[in-house]
Amino acid sequence: MKRLKFAWLLLVAALLTPALNLRPAAAQDDWFAYVFNSAKQEFIKVNADGSHEIVPLGLPEGVYANGDDMAFSYNGAVVVFCYLQNTDTGSIAHLVVRDLSTQTTAIDVELGEYIGCRVGKNGLGMGGMMVYVGLANDPSNGRPAWELRAVEPFGGTTMFTLDAAMPEAAVIEPYGGPMLPYIYGNDSQAVTFGVIPYGIGGPINVQAYAWPLVGELTPVANLGNFGVDVLPYTGEMVWPEADATLPAGNPGGPMIAANVVRYADRDGNVSTIFYSPDWVIYDVAWVNGGQQVAMLMFSSFDETNPEQTVRYVLLGRDGSQVEFTPAVGYLNVTDTTNGYLEFTANYPQAEGQAYNVQLVRIANGAASMTWMYEAPDSIGALSLVWAPPSEFANNFDAFPAIQ
Repeated sequence: MKRLKFAWLLLVAALLTPALNLRPAAAQDDWFAYVFNSAKQEFIKVNADGSHEIVPLGLPEGVYANGDDMAFSYNGAVVVFCYLQNTDTGSIAHLVVRDLSTQTTAIDVELGEYIGCRVGKNGLGMGGMMVYVGLANDPSNGRPAWELRAVEPFGGTTMFTLDAAMPEAAVIEPYGGPMLPYIYGNDSQAVTFGVIPYGIGGPINVQAYAWPLVGELTPVANLGNFGVDVLPYTGEMVWPEADATLPAGNPGGPMIAANVVRYADRDGNVSTIFYSPDWVIYDVAWVNGGQQVAMLMFSSFDETNPEQTVRYVLLGRDGSQVEFTPAVGYLNVTDTTNGYLEFTANYPQAEGQAYNVQLVRIANGAASMTWMYEAPDSIGALSLVWAPPSEFANNFDAFPAIQ
């Protein structure tokens, strides 16, 4: 029966995919990126010439979407996310598919009563024909602590379900409270996910599993490591890690004292490619089409001088390092076509000053676009959520291991 259901899905998707604008990537001249303003629940579309326009999210009053929990189609035309709507009896999870190019909502479907829901950046799969959404329950009410659904995005029908009470899920250790599945990746064979205790905060490593929608779960190595980033097409992974055998900096907060960057090559062999004894490695990400890894670091916390500084290092596959320290209070580096994006913000120096946000596009080694934006609200409301991905190559040499 489920096989017939899946065949029906493929037929419907073939007919309706053009209407949802799940089309190939835009041409180079049509480059744009999305910054999400969570305070106003709207997107800021930044264009290749540095101009911008506001794109509404189209949500009802009183509900909230998280920019970190959204999935986008390959060309950025469609966004998929979930939100909770409070009622007199509890909160109802909704799944939304919205066409940003036409500013219309394709579906807004109720999934049921839950205390948490998440799609995440990897939640749109099978070429836009399936959405994977994680749901959190309170097990004290007799329901499974977590649930993972595969939903077709054209009408919102749930095609496949996995939850904590099913025999296939027995390999996942219960936490004793609500849990939420996080989607780490997907392909035509399976969706890969890990289940995290809901609402605990802070870094955590979990075991990742591949779920083929019908059948048993298969463990997947390394993918559940905190902060892991996967390079498309090759499957190479990088992540920050605390090596207790080596000196490390003091994070000064609820972070791991990560002092090394681990690398898993396309065969799954793990090595160390970077080490810092006095800077805390907070985040790593593939950039420039997989030719480099961007590493965000904080200086070791010193209670006599508590102001921590930030630096970025771009690590090349030949072991070369390009370092830059931002003269701003915040910096994020994200991959995009032929390079990467620098998303920075200057904190106000005096009362009444606005937050100045800047987005710089580095393409082919040079700055090709600069966007400036004066934000009257806290910069914490602004996040870079989507940019056109690089055309990743798959013929790179592996990163050299360090001794």
